[in-house]
Amino acid sequence: MEKEDTMLDRTHAGFRCHTRQLLRTVQGDLPRGSQGTVAYEMDNLGRHLILVNWDQGFSVPVFPDEVELQGAPRGSNRTPSTRDRSALAPKIHVTVLERDSGNCSTPTG
Repeated sequence: MEKEDTMLDRTHAGFRCHTRQLLRTVQGDLPRGSQGTVAYEMDNLGRHLILVNWDQGFSVPVFPDEVELQGAPRGSNRTPSTRDRSALAPKIHVTVLERDSGNCSTPTG
């Protein structure tokens, strides 16, 4: 049996999140809207999991589609991860006709 390395991703560590629906865990139930703080993310046995320190006083892993991230921690100067930066870039759509005629302009922010 081959050992699988587990890599921890702390990109979202400290982010607040809440549950999207009722989650039943071995530590207890997490009603819809339960609040917690992300500790880290990991891939384990081909599954992506997020370990959350729940306000109820316990920590359990959840699947990404079971929670919604609420944003960066307060007072944080975090920069977005490389996964998120493409969403911040301005979208410029120039057709071939606009480009060839020189009638293209860039959006102003």
